Order: sequence, then C-alpha cells, then structure tokens
Amino acid sequence: MKKNQNSCNALLDFRNKTLFIMKGLSFFLLLFTFYSFSNSYSQNAKLKIEIQNATLMNVIKTIENQSEFVFIYKDEVLPELRKELGDVKIKDKTINKVLERVLNTDIFSYSINERQIILDKKEQVSIVKFQSRTISGTITDANGVPVAGVTIVVDGTNRGVVSDFDGNYAIKAEKGEVLKMSFIGLETKFITVGASDTIDVVMSEDVESLDAVVVTGYQKIDRKLFTGSASTVKLEDVKLEGVPDVARALQGQVAGVEIENASGTFGTAPVIRIRGNSSINGINKPLWVIDGVVLEDAVELSNQDITTGNLETILSSSTAGIGPNDIESFTVLKDASATAQYGVRALNGVIVITTKRGETGTPRINFSSSLTTRTKPTYGQFNILSSGDEMAINQELYEKGWIDIANSNTARNHGVFSDMFYKIRNNEINWGPGGTPNYDYLQRYADANTDWFDVLFKNSFVKTNSLSISSGTEKSKYRASISYMDDEGQTIADDAKNLTANLNADFKIADNISVGFKLTGNVRDQRVAASQDRTFDALSGVFERNFDINPFNFALYTSRSMTPYDESGDLQYYRRNWAPFNILHEVENNYVDLDLTDLSLQTSFNWEINEDFTFNTVLQGRWYGSRAVQTVHENSNNAAAYRADDPLLVNSNIFLFDDPDAPELDPYTVLPNGGFRNTTNNTLVNYFMRNTLNYSTRFGDNHQVDVLVGQEVRSSDRTKEYAEGWGYLFDKGGLVLSDPNFIRFLDSRGDDYFEVNETRNRAWGTFATGAYALKGKYIVNGTFRYDGDNRTGNSKTARYLPTWNVSGAWNIHQESFMDNVDWVNLLKLKSTYGLSGSNPYDASAGLIVSGDEPLRPQASEREIALVINQLENSELTFEKLYEWNIGLETAFLNNRLGIEFEYYRRKSEDLIGFVETNGVGGEGRKLGNIGELDRNGFEFTLRTTNFETEDFRWTSNFNYSYSKSEITNWQSRDRIGDAISRNGGNFVGYSAGSLFSIPFAGLDANGIPTFYDKDGGVIQYLNLQEREDVLDYVTYEGQTEPTFFGGFNNTISYKNLDLNFGFSYRGGNKIRLDDLYDVRLSDGSARLYDDFSSQSGDLINRWTLPGDENVTNIPAILSATAVEALRSQGLNPFDLYNKSDIRVADGDFVRLKNVKLTYRFPNSFIDKTWMKSASMSLSAHNLWLIYSDDKLNGVDPEFFQSGGVSLPLTKTYTFTLNFNF
Repeated sequence: MKKNQNSCNALLDFRNKTLFIMKGLSFFLLLFTFYSFSNSYSQNAKLKIEIQNATLMNVIKTIENQSEFVFIYKDEVLPELRKELGDVKIKDKTINKVLERVLNTDIFSYSINERQIILDKKEQVSIVKFQSRTISGTITDANGVPVAGVTIVVDGTNRGVVSDFDGNYAIKAEKGEVLKMSFIGLETKFITVGASDTIDVVMSEDVESLDAVVVTGYQKIDRKLFTGSASTVKLEDVKLEGVPDVARALQGQVAGVEIENASGTFGTAPVIRIRGNSSINGINKPLWVIDGVVLEDAVELSNQDITTGNLETILSSSTAGIGPNDIESFTVLKDASATAQYGVRALNGVIVITTKRGETGTPRINFSSSLTTRTKPTYGQFNILSSGDEMAINQELYEKGWIDIANSNTARNHGVFSDMFYKIRNNEINWGPGGTPNYDYLQRYADANTDWFDVLFKNSFVKTNSLSISSGTEKSKYRASISYMDDEGQTIADDAKNLTANLNADFKIADNISVGFKLTGNVRDQRVAASQDRTFDALSGVFERNFDINPFNFALYTSRSMTPYDESGDLQYYRRNWAPFNILHEVENNYVDLDLTDLSLQTSFNWEINEDFTFNTVLQGRWYGSRAVQTVHENSNNAAAYRADDPLLVNSNIFLFDDPDAPELDPYTVLPNGGFRNTTNNTLVNYFMRNTLNYSTRFGDNHQVDVLVGQEVRSSDRTKEYAEGWGYLFDKGGLVLSDPNFIRFLDSRGDDYFEVNETRNRAWGTFATGAYALKGKYIVNGTFRYDGDNRTGNSKTARYLPTWNVSGAWNIHQESFMDNVDWVNLLKLKSTYGLSGSNPYDASAGLIVSGDEPLRPQASEREIALVINQLENSELTFEKLYEWNIGLETAFLNNRLGIEFEYYRRKSEDLIGFVETNGVGGEGRKLGNIGELDRNGFEFTLRTTNFETEDFRWTSNFNYSYSKSEITNWQSRDRIGDAISRNGGNFVGYSAGSLFSIPFAGLDANGIPTFYDKDGGVIQYLNLQEREDVLDYVTYEGQTEPTFFGGFNNTISYKNLDLNFGFSYRGGNKIRLDDLYDVRLSDGSARLYDDFSSQSGDLINRWTLPGDENVTNIPAILSATAVEALRSQGLNPFDLYNKSDIRVADGDFVRLKNVKLTYRFPNSFIDKTWMKSASMSLSAHNLWLIYSDDKLNGVDPEFFQSGGVSLPLTKTYTFTLNFNF
C-alpha cells in the first residue's frame, strides 16, 4: 500500500503543478485577449518625410521604413513610380495626408486595408457590355490554414481585392479572365476563370524566399547580404510526429550537422556535432540559442558523457522542455562569420531556435493530438543462441568445471544449470541417475526460449496534446500555448509525463518603442530503471555498472533458458549479486522517480531612436530544479546483496564489510534492515542581459551600411547534491534503521554518503560587427568580440579572449554580364576567416580544495584534511578555433534547382587536457593548454523541384558532408586500454578519438587466441596500462567519429495529400563490438563464463578440435583449470581478444528515417464546420535500417549499449489530428 500511496502523491503533485501553470496561462491569456481587442490598428500615426529629388518609389520606401504599412502594386505601375517629384518635405502627417500630397489622383487610385496599401493606375473605362459574375473562394496555405491579406487582382485590370482574416475573397471577373494572387513569402498564383463561381486556392511557399532572412540570434540579416555559412529549416518541414525531442528532427536535414541517437530515453540529448569535433576533451556540442538568448545546459555534459547511460543523461537535452508546436524554425550557424557574435561559446557551432509569435487578426486557435505506439525489439534482429543451444554450452561448462555444486553455492550470479545444483544442495530436487545432473529438471528450461523482449517491453502508447491561441492588433500581439505528453513507457520500467507552456506578448507602446515578454515553463515527472553510474575498470579496459537492470541490456545479455515464472505461475528467482533475483520483481522495487521544474522569463525593449539607429535590451532569468529519488526497496535484490551473508558467500561478496578493526570476524552486513533512498538534486539559476545599438542606413541607391555594437553579461550558478539514505524501510512508514557501521564501510572504500558540488560561472563580453554592401553585389563583413570568463586564469592574456572574423560575398548574378542569363537566379561566392573559442565546462584555472577524511588503518587515527584537487593555473586559457570557409550558393531555372557547396579548413589550438608533471607543487598531473587539432571538410547540398503542376508537386533535398581530423600536438599520454576502448584514444598524427586494436594472430593448437607484438612475435599478454610507445603494440582501425554523413528528403503533394519521406546515412567510422568474454575480476574470480548470461551465436563456430584453428577465429571454451593456469602465468589472451582487430565493425548505415502521409480536409467539408482547416496524418519513424555491417549482429550502429537509463530508438507509428479554428 505504501507504493500505491507514493504513486498517488506523485500524481497529485504533478496535477497541482499542471493546474498552477494552466491557471497562470489562463490569466495571462484572458488579460492579453481583452487588451488585444481593445486596440486596433490606427492610421493616424504621424510620418515625417524629407527627400531631395524624390521619386514616388523613394517616398514609398520611406513610408514602409517608418511604419508597418506595405505597398502592393502591379508591374505596370513601376514607370510612374520612378518619375521624379522634386523635393518632398512632409512633417507629422498621417498616411492619408501623405498620399494625397504625393499621388496624382488623375493617374493613381489607392485603398488602405489595415497595414496594406493597394496602389493602382487608373485606366479609361471602355464602354463594353459584359455579363458580371462574382468569383469567390478561400485561400489557404499548404497546411490548410487560411491566409489573410492575399492580393487578388484580375490580371491586366484595376479590379482587385484582399482576402479577409478567414482567407475568404470575392471579386468580379468573367470567364477567360486570369486571377493573379500574390502574398509575400508565397508563390504567386495565376488562375483562369472557368465555369465555376467558386475557386479555392492553396498557396505554397516561395522557394526563393524560404531562406530570405538568416536569424543569428542577434540580428535578422537579408540572405543575399549574408556572408557566413548557415542553413535554415522550418520545423513544419522536418517535424517528426511522435518524437518529442525536436533536436532529433535535424538528422539528415542540414549539411555539416551530424546527429547520433545514442539513446532514445526521453530527456537524453542526441549527440550533435557541427562540422565534427573541434576539441579533444571539450563538450563538442553546439550552443543552443532560443529567441536570441543562449539556452544554458541544466547539467553540463559532453557528447561523450551523453553516451554513458548514467542517470544525469536524462537531464542532458536542451530541447526536451520545448513544445515542438511552439517552434517556427531552426537556423544552424556553422562557420566563424556566422557564429562570431557568440565569441568564446561558438567553437562547436550554434543552433538558433525561433519560436512562434502572435499575429494580427482575430484569435487563431490550434489544437493537435497524436497517438504513438512503438514496436518491441525481437531476437530475430540479433545473433543470440536459443535456450537449447545455450543448454548445450552449459553442459560443456559443466564438463569443464565452470558449473558444479561448489561453484553454484559461491557464484555471484547463476542461471538454470547452477540453480539446479543449488536446489540439489538444498534437497529441493534429486540428482540425476548415477549422480549426474538432473536433466529432466533442465528439460523445461532447454525448451523455454524465453523472449525477454516480450516480457520487459510493452505495447504502450504515447499521447500528446497541444493547444495554442494567438491574436493581436498592430499595437499588441500575443501567443499562448500548452502541450502535454503522456508516455506510458516502452518498457515495464519507465514512463514519462511532460508539460510545456509558453506565453509571449509584444506591445508597441509608442510609434518607435516596443516591448516584448516571454514566459516559458516545463514540468516533467519520469520514472526510469535504477542503476549505479558506470565505472571504468582500468585492468580489463571495460566499463562496469553494478545492479544494472536496464530492460534492453537485460533482454539482450540474459540467458534465454531462464524463465520469469515457475511452473506454478509464481515469480522464479535465480541469483544475482549473491542474492535472489527476478527482473520483474526488481523493476517493481528498484527505480528512480525524476521530478523537474524549469521556468524562464524573458523581456525585451526596442527603441527606434530614428530611422538609422535602434537600441535593444534583452533580459532573462531562468530557474531550474530537478530531484531524482532512487527507491531501493528492502525487498529488492540491490538491498539483499548487502545482506547476503551466508557462510558460503561472506568471503566472496564484495558488498559486505571486511572490518579492518576486527580482522578476526568474517565480513558482515552494514544493512541489516531496510533499503536505500538515494536523492540527487540539481539546480540552475541563470541571469542574462544584453544591450545593443544598431546603425543601419543607405547612401543613395548603391551603398548600405550596418553596424551593431553591444555588450552582455551572464551569471550561472549550478548545484548538485547527492545523498544516500541507508536503512530506509519503505514498508514501515519510512522508518530509518541505519547501522552506524555503514559510514565506516564507505570510509574503507573512499566513498561518501553525502556530496555537494557547486559551480559559479560569471562572464561578460562586448562586441561590434559591421557590414557594407555596394549595389547589393559586393558585401564585406567584420566582427570583433572581447570576452572574459572566471573559469580561466587570472593573467590578462588567459582570462580574456578577443575573437574576430572577416568575410565577404559577391552576388555574381546581379552583374550586368548576367542580365541575359535568365536561367540563373542566384550565383553567390562567399568566404570567411576568423577566430572563435570555448572554455570546457570541467576546466578551471583556480585553486580547488575540498575537505576529506584520508583512509587510516584504525578508527583512532582518523583525521580531517584539506585536499588540493588542483593548484592554481594562472595561464590556463580558452580553447581556440581558427577557421577559413569558402562557399558557393546557386539557384537555377526559376529556383527549381539549387546547389550549395562549401569547403573549410579548421585549426584548433590551446586545447585543454591533463599533462603529467614532475610532481613539484604536489600534483602528478594538471590541466593545461596542450593540444592542436586540424580538420578539413566540405559540404554539398542539392535542392530540386522535380515535377510541378497545378495539382502535383515533388521536391527533394540531398546533402552530403565529409570531414577528417588530425591531431598535430597532444602532450597527454593515453594508455593502451584507452586506445582500444570504444571511444578510442588520442595520438599525434591520427584523428581525435581514433580506434586501435590488438593485432590478432589466430588461435593456437589449443584454441587459445594469440596476438602479434611490436616485433611480429606471437604473444598472449599485454599490459593495458602501458603509456610508453603505445602505437607499437596496436593497429589503427579508423575514426570513431563518422567521416561522411547526410540525408535525402522528399515531399510529394497531390491535391489534398502530402507524402514526406527521408533517408539518413553515415559512414567512415569504426565501432568496437561488445566483449565476447566477461573478463572483469570484480568478484575476485577468473570466470569467463556463467549460465546467467546469454551466449553469442558466434560460439556455434568455436574451436572444438585440434585443427579448427585453421578454419575459425572463435576461441575454445577452456576448462576452469586451464584459464586459472593462464591467469597464474600472468597471461590475458581473452582480455586482448575482446579488443582485437577482429572485434571491430564498420559504423556505416543507411536508414529510412521517416515516412509521413498527410490528408488535408477539403474546403467543401471545412465550410460546413466552425473550423478554418483540419488535417490528419499517419507517420512512421526509424522504420527500416536498410544497411549496416553484418558484424554488428542487428545492433543499431547509432545506439550505445551502455545500460543504465539508455534505451534504443525503436520503430514508432503515430496518428495525428490537427485543427485550426
């Protein structure tokens, strides 16, 4: 009952938070709704115009610059607009007065509709009799949303109208006449009037204007005047239904951006690299910017940390707390020019998110609902032995001394065969005939073939609902949204609930002053399987994780002859960690509940001082807190392991206390009662302020100058608290009965039961950027920024870093010699060179000391000490990146074909790492700027409109990226064990994170693996801790980071149907295969085999008879005594085999990433409802792994099988409904 009560309390707490946020949103929503409707756009704004030798075109541009009015006119009006009026001097006049002053009413007519001024040329009315008809209809965009403000004119006449807020229009026209429909950002439509009086039109986006503006976070820059490397994608074009983390949608979409789904657990970030790794030990993650403000990581983890599967990885995603439907677009900034304004934080590129804002007009309500289901993994994907084949292996293990009645009593883990012996010992079953194993008992398990995937994974649903409302006038606009995801979990051990809310508002409090507000909130409740963080065993070169009950790893690596239930239908227990274990029981009694709250408030102030100068201020505060509580119930295997003190176990159980003050006693338990209640709290308090002054002007028709200067400061305080509660009795109302010896037990291991880590980051920067454009053809740009950070050294040269760039572009297509080349729409050459930087999150130049209690043989000798973790390093400075980029952008055949190509060279300097010292000063090693890394690469993008008719359209986007790195200086020394691990090692002359292997020499006459030494001799031992001449002992495999990657995406539209499908691919990297043999010695034995673990299908081809060494490379199953003899001789052939060159696979893959079919309900249906548009879609994600290396045996090449909280991305199917009101 206690568990149910806890669950109810958690649910109630979540509901209270939800109601609080919803009430707050409702209040603001009501407030801004009334405010919006109480204001309407005024045509009484006063204008000031002073132009010498003016033309009407000059006046129109001035009006548009001073106001929000937009002029709409036909091409035939242009000659009149270019005629000179003389000097124009108008002061403080309304728009009507200005137009009356400058327009010749004998020639022009105009009408004003909100912001739009439709200007037309009068013509003589011919006395022609014709039959008048009214043509009407509704204009919508590609998503079925009505488009207001579309200009509809009868081509060649002055008859025109504008669509209303619901996209409706009505115009007089005759059969045979042509309706011209135009709107900024949408392709102009020409439709000939036929017999029908109703013409509904769907307007698609203008390909040429899709990337018309580049959003850097500081500025919005005309794409034609932009000199850097950047790509913009709209979320609606790449959104993956049923995938709540929007960052994953970028995979295969943007050249130069590689995304690796190392884990599919909600909250875990994908590994993202922009143009590869720029650092060796740095985070190598891009900087996320939302609406101009950097989104700080709540928990600072590197890309490598994300792959660990540790608990904190579910806090690593910067975008998990953002509602996908709140995002308008992504802009990826890739080179030094594009990222320069972010200075020392832009080493790894920048991803700018622009969220949706309020729009003028009547309230627009959008509601979407989706239902997602996942498929279960199956054993057909993997090369795992069946239970029958496993039993044959177990028989051989029994014959060779690995499994017997003695070992079954002392083994850390045992499966079916060992359990049989354990039951014989306890007189629960009898021996077989003649003292043989009881094969009748084993037969049930030999036939079991347990499908652990089916047991642990479930057919569940993810339900997502989102609601938004937006409205406004020219004086005020707002948008409010709320989104809720309820994920029932893909396994029996996990689930998640996530609520996001967003409210933004913009107010024009004066003609030249505006303010904006944005309030965002995120609340998450999540449950995951519990485990400890993994540790690295330096002796064997493998990672260990105690008490790991990760459902995927358990299903993949657990014997299929074991069953979850016995013949009576009761849970069947085996042994794990010297205690009874059943996975179903354990996930019910050992889990983590995460509670997360994230709130941010952002304000902006914009003052248009005059037509040239604009001042802007942005302020933001963010308050984040997460609490992860691990429940280790007193009935769990985890707790029982600390009480497994059977006399046969006490000398082998590492979880018992071997009391140094009582050597005469056997090891004993320090957890006689209860379990554990472990708590991890993370907090972040972040403040940010930026002030900018922008100067933008034109001199005549040919010169444009833009200058931006500014400064910013930020403060980030992070705290992590960890506490272990020993002896917590969950079934006794939370009674705590702690054995005082548990503190001595932890002391003996150098561990603590309570820990607090605090980090405080203070930084400031000042910057200036300037751009000049001549005739719109020749553009030069320069940026300078000066940053300071408290984590660097105290010396001036170390603490402060100037970053800069210079760049230029040439719009060749605007040259006169291109005037007659009509098939070229864009031909732009650009180049940049600059310096950016970064300061790794875990590097500090200051003196770091902490309190500690050194280990002492006797309790009476215990003392408190201050430990110097790191001496001050006044010269430790930023990592730096010098980059040169050259690119070509093209568009041909009316923008039906677009090609982009970019080449870059990068040099990273002053890379931070640990270097060994001579020990002077008390440090054996210290952080220093010790490395350099070179990287060259290129990117290619091809965009095509393959077919296009009135009803049919097919567009494609293909991108390919290639890069390769080389370390040119690195003063740290990796071990052999590092070089052969999955993450690889770092050595001069090789790429960062290069994978190496022990060269396999074949099996000897006894089926034991052998290897080549540096001189070509055959060996069976190698010290994996060796740091000297490492490359003499290993062979190079390749990069662990892909050298090439990309995507191929398509959109096919036919009437009301849209089909989207995309492929992603990558290659050139190497993957270390999972260890075939367990060589860890954590339990003090030398056991290579047990009957608890599953067995690889490779063992079918193992060495069994002399001569097999000539036909197989799978070692023999040696007897226990033979393995012990190898160990006694100091040999480690099976350790080396796991890390040999035959245990490496290619990381290449091709994947059908997504398929989505959308149906937009026709207007004939919509008109009968109170909706403006509606659509439904069916989509599939991660649908088909078309190609991967067979050596991976079905394991996804993206997924790191690190256990813990990590789960793979499985196939998902999503049904979505979307309604606009």
